[in-house]
Amino acid sequence: MKYVINNKKTLLYTTILSVIICIILVVYFFINPVIVIDDQLAVFIDCKIAAQNQSEKSANNFCCLDWKVIGKEKADNQTTLYMWVLYEEFSNENQLTVESSAHTFSVITVEQQDGQYDLVEYWEAEDGGCFTDSIKAKVPKQLWIKALNPQLYIDKQSKVIEKFARKYL
Repeated sequence: MKYVINNKKTLLYTTILSVIICIILVVYFFINPVIVIDDQLAVFIDCKIAAQNQSEKSANNFCCLDWKVIGKEKADNQTTLYMWVLYEEFSNENQLTVESSAHTFSVITVEQQDGQYDLVEYWEAEDGGCFTDSIKAKVPKQLWIKALNPQLYIDKQSKVIEKFARKYL
């Protein structure tokens, strides 16, 4: 009889623990939803980021980029992506050298028609003292914490880009 009572307590504690874990997972996925970007849109974004950042000095450099979408809005046939973008250019004369680098918070709005994407807007947050105000004016409030903290993304993005550059140079 004592064994059955202990099993009921264990069952109760296990059930309570399971409910708590489920609540934590729901909150986590609500805060960090999985954002799906199709391959065609990903290639389109890569091209637009490269075009936005390249200059005449880019010609002899190896260009790499990485972007992390922190939010996505869809209305009709338009999609707006809120993202941290890291763009770097490398040279490789005896050693891998970063020639230029830009880590920017960007908002890219695209329109899809007939299976093709067209750029509606490419927006970048302002630098310096206007950074916070520009983010708050453009980005939904629920994304402010992620948008205002580049340190959440820069280390991982830098490692991805450096690994890619080392592989191809």
